[in-house]
Amino acid sequence: MSQPFDKQQDGLLERLVETSNPKVIAALEGKIETLEEEKLLMNDKMAHESKPKAKMGDVFELLRDFLSSPWNIYENGSLTVRKTILKTAFKAPLVYDRKTGLRTPQVSVMFEFSRISHQNVKWCTGEDKPRTF
Repeated sequence: MSQPFDKQQDGLLERLVETSNPKVIAALEGKIETLEEEKLLMNDKMAHESKPKAKMGDVFELLRDFLSSPWNIYENGSLTVRKTILKTAFKAPLVYDRKTGLRTPQVSVMFEFSRISHQNVKWCTGEDKPRTF
């Protein structure tokens, strides 16, 4: 991102070396300083924007809540939230047939993974005898 600033700065430095007029030298030095400040400001802005906006644990918690109850979020959400949930829940748009109604939807990978992972889990019922050490 700082390459355009560097090219401009190099061009101004070349002109500065070739110039002997004190007013032009002062103007070029001022432009070089402002370019350097803009470059530092852009680098600082890029570093600030590249930081994650949320902690990974918070993101996973939101994703878990979404996967566990998308219908509740769909019912309580706005129109944009509903559209987003439909886009994430299904691979393709829902197909409707006039004679038979809605066709079987293609579920997205997220929900397919959630379904498979819940099938492979052995739930603890608490009926086993406690361990004696």
